[in-house]
Amino acid sequence: MKPIKQKLGVLLILLTGFGVASCDFSGLSNAVDDFKVVVGLDPINTSSAVLLTDAATGELITANVEVIFEGENGDDVIDIYSDPISEKEVSSGILTFGISNNVVPTEESPVSVRIRLRADGYLSTTKTARLTTEGTNEFSFKMIRANNKPEGITTTSSTAGRSGSSGAVEEEFVVEANSDDGDDAGVSISVAQGTVFRDANGNALTGRLTTEMSYFNPNKAGAMLSLPVELEDEEGSLLISAGASTISIRDANGNLAASSAAAPAKGVQGKAMVGGTSYTVAVTPGFINPNTNAAVAVGDEVSVILYDSNNNYITSVPSTITELAGGRL
Repeated sequence: MKPIKQKLGVLLILLTGFGVASCDFSGLSNAVDDFKVVVGLDPINTSSAVLLTDAATGELITANVEVIFEGENGDDVIDIYSDPISEKEVSSGILTFGISNNVVPTEESPVSVRIRLRADGYLSTTKTARLTTEGTNEFSFKMIRANNKPEGITTTSSTAGRSGSSGAVEEEFVVEANSDDGDDAGVSISVAQGTVFRDANGNALTGRLTTEMSYFNPNKAGAMLSLPVELEDEEGSLLISAGASTISIRDANGNLAASSAAAPAKGVQGKAMVGGTSYTVAVTPGFINPNTNAAVAVGDEVSVILYDSNNNYITSVPSTITELAGGRL
């Protein structure tokens, strides 16, 4: 097994709607038995049962959940009759699926299935199920209800920005989402004058811009367990999150800005630039850097990990902290 690496990072999930935790799996037994027992067919050697729970209440989600299977072993997912499937709908809060008998999972070579979850009233979530053994592999994924977020997640909506008829932002504007603990932690974006946002079809956003930003407090377990992405980078290194946020920007006609590639901010370390938009995170005072076992300090390395609206990894922007004021990177 490869050694576990870890790095300090902040997560920026761009223009998105919105975990895996230990949980009571007693409600899975009947569903698993029903999945495995089909008379006259070869047994399915490897299967998975996933609890889909409300991030705030912990209750099973009984709304209709649309499920899409992707990733490294997405094509190996099968249904109860051993037929391949790429999507499924569930309304019981329990998702079951099998893996083709042609694939044998092990600890050293797990079966990896990327699962996208969408449901009315909930923020979309994408998680990866890694099956490491034959038999039943159990997981629990949390979804955030838009009007009932867990403790540690705060949301801000702002109409401060405006784009002209050409799509260029008329004046610089700033949007912040801060912790409700009164400790000055939070995130902010600053959009430069002249920035042009475009939708998925390449059309420029015009008129009044509505920016919605949510902040996930790294000191709140419920917030971290509800993150819609994995706490790891593209190389599989463990991320110790110093903060995370989601950002969406719409224009007066409801057009949603599409994500863009990121590049390091020119002349400003500890920030990331995304198409004319700078991103800053303020960590709680005394936040511990896992690589130094001390509070974050000038000279520490930090990575800003960016994801698109489907929670797909875009890039990692490495930075070195050159300024530290009140915990702000």
